[in-house]
Amino acid sequence: MLNRKITLAFDNQESKILDISVRISQGLPLSSILFLFYNAELLEICNPTQIRVSSLVFIDNVNLLAYGPTTERNCRQLEAVHDKCLAWARKYRALFAPEKYTLMHFSRRRRFNMKAPIQLESIEKKPEESVRVLRAWLDPRLNWNSHLDRIMQKMKSQINALFKTTGSTWGFSLIQARQVYTAVVRPALTYGATAWHQPHQQPFPSLKPTRVGITTKLEKQQNTCLQQITGAYRAALIITVKAEAYILPLDLHLDSVVSQALKRMKESDMTRQIEAACTVIRRKLC
Repeated sequence: MLNRKITLAFDNQESKILDISVRISQGLPLSSILFLFYNAELLEICNPTQIRVSSLVFIDNVNLLAYGPTTERNCRQLEAVHDKCLAWARKYRALFAPEKYTLMHFSRRRRFNMKAPIQLESIEKKPEESVRVLRAWLDPRLNWNSHLDRIMQKMKSQINALFKTTGSTWGFSLIQARQVYTAVVRPALTYGATAWHQPHQQPFPSLKPTRVGITTKLEKQQNTCLQQITGAYRAALIITVKAEAYILPLDLHLDSVVSQALKRMKESDMTRQIEAACTVIRRKLC
């Protein structure tokens, strides 16, 4: 909702002050564009040049990343930036929701204090074991175990729904069931793969590609779905089931997804922006 007071001028005559109220739906492209103008100053605050803090912003979700030699110092930097964000909010009559804040320390070394809290005015926030960033679940060691757990929970309902719509003598045909899997189930299974999937590393063509990450565990979920939509026995070779369903192995499908994402990033100049952000962080660490 936009509320503005304007006056209309015509032929050297001005009208009285008029209240203009315009409602813009959140899904409209104009809404996101106007919000970028509204948030421009906040983005500058969240990306200061003096201290080691960067931000990731998507619409009204703001994530601050502080990096440094200690977790305590990172907390102090976050507190300083947050105070400036509050000043911006008071200036533009915006509201933050501190009860929704989450704090997490990222490190694979045990020498850091991973329980260091942050003090935001009267609210103290302690570190969480997992945090959601744009529907992707992160953990302190960035090994994607939390994200895997969430996917496994979601797949229980997805597979159950698939079972209820397919059967050897009733329900969807193979073509319809395959469409449900590729359009509904597989996107939920592979959400965020551009971040957590590691493509094949095959140094020699004669060797079998090495699967790494959480993809191998998710492959079992796909196999269960394919057995259901094809009506195959559990003893059937899964490679045959995939051929009958005309579905790629999950790792090969994700290799294609990552490759297409990298291509889009290069074509949209996003790769250069990421490299520039990494360069700024390296300079601050020096």
